[in-house]
Amino acid sequence: MRAIRLLATVREESQTVLALNPASVEGLILAGELPAILGGSDARAEALLTRALELDPHQTAGRVSWRACTWRRIAGATPGASCSVVDEPRPTDRPRWAMSDRPSARALLADLYARGRLAPLPEAP
Repeated sequence: MRAIRLLATVREESQTVLALNPASVEGLILAGELPAILGGSDARAEALLTRALELDPHQTAGRVSWRACTWRRIAGATPGASCSVVDEPRPTDRPRWAMSDRPSARALLADLYARGRLAPLPEAP
């Protein structure tokens, strides 16, 4: 019950952050992630996440969220953004990339492989 109230507070705070600074990459990512948790427009979420990635293309959290959003919205979307998250050479937030974004991207790719939406990668010689 408390968690539900906290999510509503998070939504309000994300709106406040974007009202104060519409170019806040973290604010745009947070607002774009909320529809997956609370329900809402995936098209709006995708637009917010796209804007965040235009501002900071090395923000791996935004790329993982953007890819998950497009997978929800468009069946059979390609895994390009998640693949690039796994191999990102200059992540903006390196600790988050190492602890959260990279494992999430790997899990999304593994799920696609398991469902047969992607052909398995060939074995290295």
